[in-house]
Amino acid sequence: MQPTPPTDHHDRPTTPSRKLDNDVLFKGVICALIGAIILLAPYVSRSPGVQDLMRQAYIVGWFALVLGIAFLVQYAVRRNKRRVLDAETANYLEQNARQRKSSRRNK
Repeated sequence: MQPTPPTDHHDRPTTPSRKLDNDVLFKGVICALIGAIILLAPYVSRSPGVQDLMRQAYIVGWFALVLGIAFLVQYAVRRNKRRVLDAETANYLEQNARQRKSSRRNK
């Protein structure tokens, strides 16, 4: 008896490319969140020392925010490519099945 492959919430087998895509999504969300926190911290903080420290780290905040957005864009592009490829594969398989049926009828 062979073990079944792990599945995600859509009951499709989890592939390495899907795991990499999810990893990119996770990195994007975390980086964008860190960047936003660093950029908003001077306005939320009550301590003048923390406000000054966070104002000095604004470059790091912008870098983290831009990096997070870049990861999210990369995730969206990968996901779109995978959807197109899945649709093309399904279309090909459907056409192939129709051709087999018509060739069986002609015999």
